[in-house]
Amino acid sequence: MKQKSLKTNAFFSFLKAFMDIVFPVISFPYASRILSPAGIGRINFSNSITAYFAMIAGLGVTTYATREVARIRENKNELNKFCKEILIINFFSSIAAYVLFAFSLIFVRKFDSYRILLILSSSTVLFRALSMSWFYAGFENFKLITIRTTVFQVISLVFLFVFVRESSDLVEYMIFGLITPIGCNAFNFIYAMRLVDLRCKCRLEFKKHLKQMFVFWGMSFVTTIYETLDSSFLGFLSTDSEVGYYSAAIKINRMVLMLLVSISGILLPRLSLYAEKKDDLSFYRLIHKSFGINFIIAFPCAAGLFVLSEPIVRLFSGEQYLPAVVLMQLMTLLVPIISLSNLIGGQILPALKKEKLCFISYITGASVNLVFNSALIPLFGAFGAGIASVIAESCVLLVQLVFFAKISSEPKISSDVIKNLLHSLFSTLIMSVFVFFVMRITEGFGLVLQIFISIFAGCIVYCISLLLLRNSYIHEWIGIIRSTIRKKY
Repeated sequence: MKQKSLKTNAFFSFLKAFMDIVFPVISFPYASRILSPAGIGRINFSNSITAYFAMIAGLGVTTYATREVARIRENKNELNKFCKEILIINFFSSIAAYVLFAFSLIFVRKFDSYRILLILSSSTVLFRALSMSWFYAGFENFKLITIRTTVFQVISLVFLFVFVRESSDLVEYMIFGLITPIGCNAFNFIYAMRLVDLRCKCRLEFKKHLKQMFVFWGMSFVTTIYETLDSSFLGFLSTDSEVGYYSAAIKINRMVLMLLVSISGILLPRLSLYAEKKDDLSFYRLIHKSFGINFIIAFPCAAGLFVLSEPIVRLFSGEQYLPAVVLMQLMTLLVPIISLSNLIGGQILPALKKEKLCFISYITGASVNLVFNSALIPLFGAFGAGIASVIAESCVLLVQLVFFAKISSEPKISSDVIKNLLHSLFSTLIMSVFVFFVMRITEGFGLVLQIFISIFAGCIVYCISLLLLRNSYIHEWIGIIRSTIRKKY
């Protein structure tokens, strides 16, 4: 199969992330006003609980299988054998996870009042057995992934507006949230059967996969803990409303993070290929470029969210969620932290087959998150959970940076990386001051216009600042735009 261009992959991955932002931008303001903070809190608490069992069902397959498919994709027989082995493993892990979920539903009394929501949400556990997103990612088929996801998102939006009309429509809202993941998993399996022959007669080997998969599963386990522990702890130690405030703050930040993660999310297959061929020059050139792009995008996004936090919360969640404003400002720190952590721990280290080092960093983060959540949530509620998240994610990134510095064959930080970091920080500062004054000037314009004008003006100022600093990436992007226009006209 022809190797796809990284620019093409980046475009479709970015487009998917953009649609993943547009989707909640349309759905969440509608749902949050109808269901109230307590209703949103009940939904998110239920999802946070089933996320643990979905993680058990996943068994670390996604990252491991993506890497392996990228490595063996040109060998049809080996690919068929590998897919058959992984699907069988995933099937039994999903059944085991659902049995554990059933026991928890019976014996944990806290779950009694959430029973229907939990049962519905748990369907994602069973459908993990069909998920073959790793197959398409390994082939770098981001175009298909994007189109498939967008179709199911549109279907779910139609369902939302037709069936979620009252504050009591929690079951309907839960179903709305399940349409996309379940639909995508079912489609993945059905379409992949046209490309893979599972009837192949071969000697199945499970043991050789399990050792490495358990390492990735361990990473997934601790990642799930510190990503969902906040909502789970808030549900147990605080109120549904506090979970709702936290959900509103984190959802808005995650919209931006999706874009940043999409940029680095296409790298694992290509980095794995370079590592397999021992092409260190291409490997580190791609890493340095990825760091620079992350800096250029992450810092202004975080600053923009911080300055515009109040009008954004008012627009996307409503007046009932104003207590989430300060929490959202705190959690904008997660934007650059997680984007860099995803690049190192989610792409670079796995490509070098150093997933054990990622595992250590995630254990560190999960442990720190557990300690600080236990101490701070009873005192500060959702804000305490936010503090715990920032501290935990910072620890994860710090540990990953230390490990990467030790194993890198290029221990010195590239001057281009440092230059892009300084360019981004300086331009972000200029942009933030400008956006603050624009926001104040446009206060009477209405929330949508106020936010749009502020973001547009901020982008212009930021780009001008980068141009004046002669930033290499902004000049490269302008060159790409110019060449595209010349080709068309």
